[in-house]
Amino acid sequence: QFLCVPGAIPFNDGRGCGCRYDIPGAVFCTLGSGGNICAEIYSPVCGWFDPARTQCIRYPCAQTFSNGCFACGDDNVLYYTHGECPA
Repeated sequence: QFLCVPGAIPFNDGRGCGCRYDIPGAVFCTLGSGGNICAEIYSPVCGWFDPARTQCIRYPCAQTFSNGCFACGDDNVLYYTHGECPA
């Protein structure tokens, strides 16, 4: 058992367990989402990188992808939000 800091929620899934922040509009990528065949549909999303896997030197720690399938196909993406990444 563990406690999460205020604002974070506990989770237990195929990736393991821990705490994550409840981010409005965020769609968290699930284990095994990489390797999917993605449709070439343009519906831009901002894929936010997992700080445990990626060291960012400037904001945003993210990249715009053509859709959620492509975002979650990148192993460094933890979750995505709809629309292009902020400047």
